[in-house]
Amino acid sequence: MGEEHMVQIQVPRVKLGNQGLEVSKLGFGCAGLFGVYDISVSEELAVSIIKYAFSKGITFLDTSDFYGPMLSSWLERYCIFTWFHQGLSNSI
Repeated sequence: MGEEHMVQIQVPRVKLGNQGLEVSKLGFGCAGLFGVYDISVSEELAVSIIKYAFSKGITFLDTSDFYGPMLSSWLERYCIFTWFHQGLSNSI
């Protein structure tokens, strides 16, 4: 299928609590990135996957401690920190 036939999808946002915060209605579970299901991906591919999800409007990332102690710090270093430095913090 060529790009001219691709449908542009943007995930809707919902209010989170009563402080004015909004997150995507659909979340992205990060467990599969780090071997929770016995399959892991490279850091480069993980960053690409998360950036793609973010480009579709997904701003709610599930980073449970159950997924391993390194996941939260990895996401902070490679994704969230980068987004803030790229000026995307207003979109998150």
